[in-house]
Amino acid sequence: MNLDKILNHRTKAFATVLLVVGLSYFVIRPIALNTYTKYLQVLKYQQDIQKMKQNLKSLDAMERINKDYKDEIKLIDKIIPEKADEKSFIKDLSILCGKNKVSLVQTEFKYLRDSVTFNIQVDGSYANIPTLLKDIKNMLRLTSIEKLTVTSITDDPVSGNVKVNLTGRIFKKAEI
Repeated sequence: MNLDKILNHRTKAFATVLLVVGLSYFVIRPIALNTYTKYLQVLKYQQDIQKMKQNLKSLDAMERINKDYKDEIKLIDKIIPEKADEKSFIKDLSILCGKNKVSLVQTEFKYLRDSVTFNIQVDGSYANIPTLLKDIKNMLRLTSIEKLTVTSITDDPVSGNVKVNLTGRIFKKAEI
């Protein structure tokens, strides 16, 4: 009978150990893994929140820069606009031609990636051409005159009328 008691106690002890191991494996382990997974998620959320805070600081800094340099940014956009906008160039050029008493006769444009080439012809008094060229050079819009041809329309080129062909480029922001 002692042997039965010992076996019974061993069986109970083994069953208890088996129960504890089973509970640990099937109940406690999933709870621990779930808790650990949630802990990792919380850490990731905290990291994401930190990144968002840094992005907000960067955005605030950019908004302050934009506010502080708003006029300068507008000026840069006028100097080198987003689009080629040859119509505004022609308008500005027409105003300069009127101011300098020369006629804008012809305009041609060819579109490139970051600029637009132009070929324009103006007619007027030879004496007015240098001031027109100076005004074009001083335009707010970034303009490059690459070729200039002056042809006399009358017999007296100094006091008479001339035809001027200008070839150059107006610039726009490059597409990235």
